Amino acid sequence: MKKYYFILMLLTAPMAAYGQTPPPAAHPLTAAQYLHLGNVSGRQAKYKDAILNYTKAIQADPGYSHAYYNRGFIYIKMRRYKLAIADLDKAIEIDPKYAAAYHVRGIAYFYKKKYAKAIADYSKSIQLDPDNVRTYISRMSAYFKLNDYDKVWKDIIKIQKLGGTVNPRIVNMLKDKKYRD
Repeated sequence: MKKYYFILMLLTAPMAAYGQTPPPAAHPLTAAQYLHLGNVSGRQAKYKDAILNYTKAIQADPGYSHAYYNRGFIYIKMRRYKLAIADLDKAIEIDPKYAAAYHVRGIAYFYKKKYAKAIADYSKSIQLDPDNVRTYISRMSAYFKLNDYDKVWKDIIKIQKLGGTVNPRIVNMLKDKKYRD
């Protein structure tokens, strides 16, 4: 033990002689700190770095639903929908009332063209957070893909009641004869 202490002193003594302090010992970050680093990387479109930091957050706290959610969101951006769905499943398992996780998992299903599953997730998200305009817009898009125009109209009305807007081209297409029952 004394041998290692002596070596450490030998290495840091020149720094102290010049008024420098040795770097602090490496401490692992908290799950929240890794999550923040992942968020920064994600905003910079450094998706591999974001995935790495979210994975470290999960390793630091396996019950951290936000880390699974954020990693799932990045997997969607990378078009790795199966991995996204797995992470969002885990976020929902940890926190069954996590409305945003249902919404984002719905987005992954939408991109996989599994519109019925997307609608189920959007509807669950709306049940948990009934004032989220974005979720209604997402669900409206899935209904549109399934040619369920009555439900598209219902979501448009709800979106407008909540103060949101819908692309006028969509509204005009629905008004067109070919979309009427």
